[in-house]
Amino acid sequence: MTQKILVLGGHGFIGKSLVKALNSANHDVVALSRRNGLDLHCYDSTKVYLKRYQPEIIFNFAAHVGGLPYVAKRHAVIFADNTQMALNLYRAVQEVCPESLIVNPLSNCCYPGQSEVYTESDWL
Repeated sequence: MTQKILVLGGHGFIGKSLVKALNSANHDVVALSRRNGLDLHCYDSTKVYLKRYQPEIIFNFAAHVGGLPYVAKRHAVIFADNTQMALNLYRAVQEVCPESLIVNPLSNCCYPGQSEVYTESDWL
């Protein structure tokens, strides 16, 4: 059965792999991120995209993240950003598509290392 699936952070480290797997399973998948205009910091932006796509399932991999040194320097801003994005998502879902299932892993950092930014090739 094909499902309408929205992958927030769908161009990032984990999101793009999920999008590929879901597409291989013939689901109707849309990858969204700042790259194509979604700003989860903004409630109105979040609401517009949810209205447009009316997803059955939402995977939320969108987050302000980084390695330990990055997070250690910016912990309050990172927490505030991620909280605001989650609040906007849940509020918009409640208003626009309350039957949608949300999968929200809430990742915030990765181990080990001293890098400010991690790329997929670093892990491979």
